[in-house]
Amino acid sequence: MKLLKLICIIFIFAGCASTETKKASSSSITPKLNLPSYKIKELSNGLEVLLIKDTKLPLIQLSLLIPAGNTNDLEAKQGVAYMTGKLLKMGTKKRNATQVSESFEQKGSSFSVSVSSDYVIAQASALSKFKTELFNDFTEVITEPKF
Repeated sequence: MKLLKLICIIFIFAGCASTETKKASSSSITPKLNLPSYKIKELSNGLEVLLIKDTKLPLIQLSLLIPAGNTNDLEAKQGVAYMTGKLLKMGTKKRNATQVSESFEQKGSSFSVSVSSDYVIAQASALSKFKTELFNDFTEVITEPKF
């Protein structure tokens, strides 16, 4: 599981990390990858939180990786993971889809859900000054969906 987390970290930050390429006479060029430092915290409910702090930009990004993609769907219920991921954006127990969307938009933030074969990934980002509001909206959408 820890190897999977490390691989996810590498993929997430591969586009952001600086790379150097050297002209070599051989056909293989090995890029240099500089990963940022990170901390892993485990919450009382068992959820592991990966914290990566980068103060270069006043931005906060939240990502939730759930190991429950299309391959976990029962044969008789194909598409359940995809449908569940898409329905997360359709409102919560407290607010309808329009209200949730407007709440994210008022802060200039974004929220997206993508479903792959193995995972459902929910992401949100905003300016750092809206971190409390972003956490609240993100938590509400993830933990209190209205299906």
